Amino acid sequence: MQNLKLKIQIILGALLLFGISSAAPTVSFNRFTNDVSTDNQPTITGIATNTASAIVTLECRVDGGAFTTATPLDGQFDSNTEAFSWTPPQPLTRGVNSHEVEVLGTSGSYSFYVIGDRPEIGLLYRGGNLFNGDVIDKNPVFNITVISNKPPVTAPNLSLTVDPNNAYLFRANFAPTLNDGKYDLKIEATDNSGRITTKEVIDLVVQNSADLAVQGIPLNYPNPFNPNTGSTNISYTLSKPADITLTIYDLMGNQILKKTIGSKAGYNEVAWDGRDAGGTMAGNGILLLAMDECLEKARPRC
Repeated sequence: MQNLKLKIQIILGALLLFGISSAAPTVSFNRFTNDVSTDNQPTITGIATNTASAIVTLECRVDGGAFTTATPLDGQFDSNTEAFSWTPPQPLTRGVNSHEVEVLGTSGSYSFYVIGDRPEIGLLYRGGNLFNGDVIDKNPVFNITVISNKPPVTAPNLSLTVDPNNAYLFRANFAPTLNDGKYDLKIEATDNSGRITTKEVIDLVVQNSADLAVQGIPLNYPNPFNPNTGSTNISYTLSKPADITLTIYDLMGNQILKKTIGSKAGYNEVAWDGRDAGGTMAGNGILLLAMDECLEKARPRC
């Protein structure tokens, strides 16, 4: 009986040691200053470590794209610790949204920003992007982010606050009180070198009445379009959140498609692939679009 207990203890110990030796590889990155690059196709460098075996290859990707091979800085991947470099295969978008680089098979990642030669401005309303012609509240709150590698940054009528974790990031809220009507919003940011960036959104609509309305004329683009090569986008602007029923007919009055879509106040866009509910492609010719609205708060009765 004692021998049996001893054998069990030896087996458990071996399993424990095996678990330790199979630890996942780790990676550390060489960060840009304040995590900002002015190169839209920057070279990322770092050090990868694998205690279990020699590193023979290393692959990276950015923003969830495809993994591609990194380059060993000493000419060959053949040891447990390897310095590497990697460059994204395509240029990255400049702006206030960060990019994330990952290394295959590790939990390591690195987030950074790409900017140009002047401040970058980001604008959000209710957590989303703001478009020309959008409907806004009479007491809107606009969230503004500015990033620049030449701080400090100033902006008229805004009290910009430096991000506590990044000296290149500045944030502000703009909360005006508005009456019914149309408004243009213009944001201007100037960095320490006098470089200026302007961001403008026009024809913002304030409508405090209780009426639901489709503002302007719904449009689709491209028009005409070829369903064999793509889809068309139907766009419309609402004064309030609503369920919108889109119905498409041919010139004979035959219904091709009927679809109900939950829509937000402001600009909305719906893609149509040229097919009916059964997946059959509509015939060539002129098609008609009808739009019915149902207030979001009254959905159970629609």
